[in-house]
Amino acid sequence: MPNVTASGQNPWETFEAIRTRGYAIGRQECLPGWDSVAAPALWGNTTLGVVLLLKPLSDIPNDITDYIDQVLGAAQLISLAATQGGRNPQLVA
Repeated sequence: MPNVTASGQNPWETFEAIRTRGYAIGRQECLPGWDSVAAPALWGNTTLGVVLLLKPLSDIPNDITDYIDQVLGAAQLISLAATQGGRNPQLVA
């Protein structure tokens, strides 16, 4: 989290904000010159993995709303597949 610590933000507050939103936006946090959107694939409250979109700054617009929706959708599909079509009662679709 290079930008979080450099900005002086409390990392735990940042984690809570990401958890509440359900996704994270990384502005050159993974690699210089690259932006990212990430969302967890879940099985109940357990994280199975992360869907990450990583694109060069030259290819990603300032308004990344469409990317957020696509990444969240992919993570939700993986979550549903992992729970055999939503049979896990802890999964909130």
